[in-house]
Amino acid sequence: MKKRRLNYILSKFQYNTFVQVILDALKMLKIRINPYLIFLEGLRLVPSGFQTSKPVGIEFGFLSKDHMPLLVDFPDRNESLKTLDERLDHGDICVAAWSDGKIVAFTWADLAEISFLPYRLVLLDNEAYLYDAYTSIEFRGKRIADLLRYHLYVVLAEQGRNNLYSVSQRFNPPAIRFKSKLGAKIVDSGISVKFFGRLEIKTPSHPKKIRAYVNLGDCPPD
Repeated sequence: MKKRRLNYILSKFQYNTFVQVILDALKMLKIRINPYLIFLEGLRLVPSGFQTSKPVGIEFGFLSKDHMPLLVDFPDRNESLKTLDERLDHGDICVAAWSDGKIVAFTWADLAEISFLPYRLVLLDNEAYLYDAYTSIEFRGKRIADLLRYHLYVVLAEQGRNNLYSVSQRFNPPAIRFKSKLGAKIVDSGISVKFFGRLEIKTPSHPKKIRAYVNLGDCPPD
């Protein structure tokens, strides 16, 4: 467990911006500062020129509890098997990309609520919350994450869920670029500050605001 935690911290230094590294360091002092963006995603926002063909040897599919130990084994991950099993028990779904019999990427969707703590929101039947998109280090930069996200859009659309929300930290350019390539739009923002695991100051969620863009069939300008 200590080794996994060390690898997780080292990966933060390798892939995060300086500001994000500082924010992560403050967490060790039990000060959590989290400026974030709320995105609207879905098939209708994907740019017309987006290429949907999969690389040779890549397959997509759902994951079950039998697969969860495989997710725990990634060296730069920090979730416990219990946490992952609880997600499935909650009704969340997980889709993954496979190559040569190994999971190389995965992403999750919560069908009940935006479970991001500073912005909790019970979802409607045509909505879903996308979270925890991960690609193994050796497969990054190969469009696997983009195509898997698109596959998740299709899976959810087949269930009548076309209005999809996600959260990215404001100082996480790779995550923002990833979503922008798929046409995602920023529909809200906020900040949460938590001291010593107890006192929390946060901006309110705005369900009417984010749903107004959906209902109007429009999105705010970039």
